Amino acid sequence: MTQINTREYERAHGHAPRGRGLWAFRMRRANGEPITDTRGDGATGWHDGIYWVNGSFTEAKTIALREGRRLGAAIVSVGS
Repeated sequence: MTQINTREYERAHGHAPRGRGLWAFRMRRANGEPITDTRGDGATGWHDGIYWVNGSFTEAKTIALREGRRLGAAIVSVGS
């Protein structure tokens, strides 16, 4: 099961993520190992090991969770 983690964002901003914007997500396995785009084809959204999604946080979270599940991530963290 893939979970969303907002602690880093909340620590940096003092509140839960909300609104529209460009959201950065980090994917990690259960052991903490980072996951990046393994397809190697420059997939849309990936840049320097971070998955970027533009839109409302709700939309971005849904898209990032879908990508995280595809890659086998246990944790998808929204960055600050």
